[in-house]
Amino acid sequence: MQPVFSTRVSMKWSKDKEPTETTSTWVFTASNGEFVDIRIDVASKEPQWLITGKEVEIPTKTGYEFSVEFQHQLDSLGGDSGADVGNFTSLPDGDRLEAGEMFNHDIGEVMGYEEVWRSLDPVNSTPTQLVRENGGAIASSVWEFLEGHGTKSGKFITIESFGQGVVYYAGQYQCVRLFGGKIVYQYGEDAPAIFAKFTNDLDGKSDFKWAETFRG
Repeated sequence: MQPVFSTRVSMKWSKDKEPTETTSTWVFTASNGEFVDIRIDVASKEPQWLITGKEVEIPTKTGYEFSVEFQHQLDSLGGDSGADVGNFTSLPDGDRLEAGEMFNHDIGEVMGYEEVWRSLDPVNSTPTQLVRENGGAIASSVWEFLEGHGTKSGKFITIESFGQGVVYYAGQYQCVRLFGGKIVYQYGEDAPAIFAKFTNDLDGKSDFKWAETFRG
């Protein structure tokens, strides 16, 4: 499996007339299926949803090309949203259409949804200039946050010069996005120190412990 850097193009609930996109959503999926999903509300600049976990391919639903269960490890909206399953088809322009049902936290019920996703080229992209994937070989790594008596309470994934991570620390979800060792987005007062190992800002010096669990 090739690492995948995805951005969401649009979101449409079954009740909506037209698709919209009110977030900056990046999903980093490493070659072993582990992922970090950060969705930032564009208006408030605060996280809308933060998730870490693992993608597991499941039997394909009729009418789709493949189906995936997203098994959540951390979930900033809580773990009571039911199974997170997406069914995928390819669109003519190369984007992916994901369809399924999930809990709509704004109205408090399960409903159908459609999301359009685009795979990006992490070698030639920058945070402000995202370029479609071109099929070249790319590398990823996965790191686990070991604070809290060895409890795995966070994940950080790199794909080429990009990185992003989510932790639950001091009673708060905290996250960063990095490019070239520099923080391009952060949420949480401890985030710069927690993720210092991966940045140039504190010369990698930090008391927070991380363990690399995968590279490939």
